[in-house]
Amino acid sequence: MFNVMGIFSSLQLYAGNWEVKNSRSFSEEEKAQVLRAEVVDSQYGLSACFFMKGGGQSYIPMSSRSKLSSGDAIDMNSAFEKLCEEQKNIYTLEYFDEDAKIALSNFFKNNGAPLVPNIKNALIAVDSEELLEFVEALYPMYDPDSEVSIDIPLIQKTDEQFAEVYDSDKLCRKAAGYIKANKVKFF
Repeated sequence: MFNVMGIFSSLQLYAGNWEVKNSRSFSEEEKAQVLRAEVVDSQYGLSACFFMKGGGQSYIPMSSRSKLSSGDAIDMNSAFEKLCEEQKNIYTLEYFDEDAKIALSNFFKNNGAPLVPNIKNALIAVDSEELLEFVEALYPMYDPDSEVSIDIPLIQKTDEQFAEVYDSDKLCRKAAGYIKANKVKFF
């Protein structure tokens, strides 16, 4: 029997009004479980329906501001590619911050393309170059085009050093300033 992992194992039924409690991108492992995804009507509005390779379906409610319609196919990577550069940077930083609060290596473990290849550009865009040395230490181990092996002691050391200097609030303030400076791209 196929074992459903990640976000799909914790989805629950929802009713009435709902609000986002947290968000993150799908991991490569989670994406691999999905045969296809499409927008469907539900009694609570539009939902993303994930048809699983192992059988069954999982649903995630969609924003009422979505421009998608019932029956539209969902490509889990192409939506990112439709964003402008500024939006890609903020989207990447949102997931970076969520994972980096736990450990920098979590960002690399939980995400793949298109977020991981964009993290350097996103950090530079918000003037957070001080974090680049840590990202550059781990990036080659998680780059599918790299022949660098996973070095667990280096990952642990980098995570520890990163934890000593990482300030989530500071990154969020810089990201907010970036959004304000580029508000025509966001609003």
